[in-house]
Amino acid sequence: MEIELSAEDLEIKNALKGKGILEDVNHHKIDLANGVILTACADGDQMPDIFKHVTQSCCVHRSDPRIHTIALNGGALLIPRNSPVTQLGEDRVIIEHIRAACKLKKIFTVALYAHAPCGMAGYYDLDLMHVLELLVQAKERIKTELVGTKAVSFVHIAKPDGRRNTYFLSAAKWRLIHPRRAINHESAAA
Repeated sequence: MEIELSAEDLEIKNALKGKGILEDVNHHKIDLANGVILTACADGDQMPDIFKHVTQSCCVHRSDPRIHTIALNGGALLIPRNSPVTQLGEDRVIIEHIRAACKLKKIFTVALYAHAPCGMAGYYDLDLMHVLELLVQAKERIKTELVGTKAVSFVHIAKPDGRRNTYFLSAAKWRLIHPRRAINHESAAA
């Protein structure tokens, strides 16, 4: 079942794109020559398009895409400490699976994906701003706990007309405008 992006979230997306916080994906900027660890939501309506996008990104650097996938409901939104989406310690599970993939597969680039609208985000009353904040926090945590691992953040947006676009989320530009803030059940519902 497809959930529609709210008018407010569409306005937010357009404003962030105008500020350069959300950028059209430029495949050659991301080194995927050795492959990528894809951490995304397991949403079966979104995963085919996300996987296609990642495959195209990898094929710029390799003739045979090397994608190691870690997918749970909520995906990268589960990674930040105190994420309202994390209920059973999924953050530690994902971190440890990324750590193992780095060691076993010698892949040190992690593509963190969120999508909007997301059923898990909606379940916890998270709007697009909250989703993007969690995505930036996921990147920050990966970089802190898995030193030497590169993390890149993407948001996959389903528009009301059914088209989908993937955008690079610049964490540095996000932080210039949005200082780090905690997101928990109480702040998400406010």
